[in-house]
Amino acid sequence: GKTCNLCIPNPGQDKCHVTTSCTTTPFGAMCGCRPGYKARGASVDISIHWRLKVVGHEHRVFVKPGMECNERCVGAASCAEISI
Repeated sequence: GKTCNLCIPNPGQDKCHVTTSCTTTPFGAMCGCRPGYKARGASVDISIHWRLKVVGHEHRVFVKPGMECNERCVGAASCAEISI
């Protein structure tokens, strides 16, 4: 991941939108949407949202800090329409 897409996993410093949480991944801390949710926008646009090929995180959608995740995924459990 690019450093501009990372968050700081400290309360008050993460800059993640309230609909996301700063989640530690093998690629650094990223703002993760709640399971079954994604950001508004084209599903194939990885500058808006993406998934990681990491065990335990495959179903999560990640976004840039400050981006809102309030749109339900088509495949609600897996968000498979979002690119890995």
